[in-house]
Amino acid sequence: MKHNIIYYNLYATYDRVANTIGLPFIAQNNDVALRKLKNLKENMKKEGITEVDDISVMYLGQYTMTPIKIKDAKDNIIGFEPVFTDLANTYDVTNCFEKSRARETGEQGDE
Repeated sequence: MKHNIIYYNLYATYDRVANTIGLPFIAQNNDVALRKLKNLKENMKKEGITEVDDISVMYLGQYTMTPIKIKDAKDNIIGFEPVFTDLANTYDVTNCFEKSRARETGEQGDE
């Protein structure tokens, strides 16, 4: 049975003055992401924050859950090694990206 691959669009708010982005969020399309930004700015104004024009929304890319893929904003598939862990146990993921890179380049990493 063939499954349709569902891509989820990833966005984040960007603060121009602080030069930082917020946590990523999912939106169905750009218009929905812009509506979320509009609502955020309205809520900020209600709280007395007046510098809302410094906040914008950035498109980060897409991801799928099955198969696991992440695409950046230019549609390049980003290679990564998924790390799964039992949350009841501690798992050290410190070197997972270095190990993945070493396998890609043929270098020997510490296993």
